[in-house]
Amino acid sequence: MNDLSIARGNDFFAEIELTDENGEPYTIAEGDKIIFGVKAKPENNDEDFIFKKELTAADEINGKYPFSFDAESMDIPAGTYWYGVSVYTKDDKLLSAVRCCEFNIERAVVRKGGIDIDN
Repeated sequence: MNDLSIARGNDFFAEIELTDENGEPYTIAEGDKIIFGVKAKPENNDEDFIFKKELTAADEINGKYPFSFDAESMDIPAGTYWYGVSVYTKDDKLLSAVRCCEFNIERAVVRKGGIDIDN
């Protein structure tokens, strides 16, 4: 299961490691994109992302693709959302790496912006 849970209003970081159908490491080619997207409902249109990020082959570090979102991006209402990770190739092929998994935003007692870090 690839479900994720984070606290509302916290920075988010994940490293995605791709494998092919044989379980071997897979790196995207020049001109390809790997897309991490989150929606309120899985059946929403492509324009309905709450947030998404696209990386290219140049973003790969030691076989992994680092996705990060700042706390302001993650300051959305607590609840269950849906995320997926896909590879969009330069040849116009769309390959699902992670299909429609839960992305849970948990309530947080302390969120960035709600504390004075100078004291």
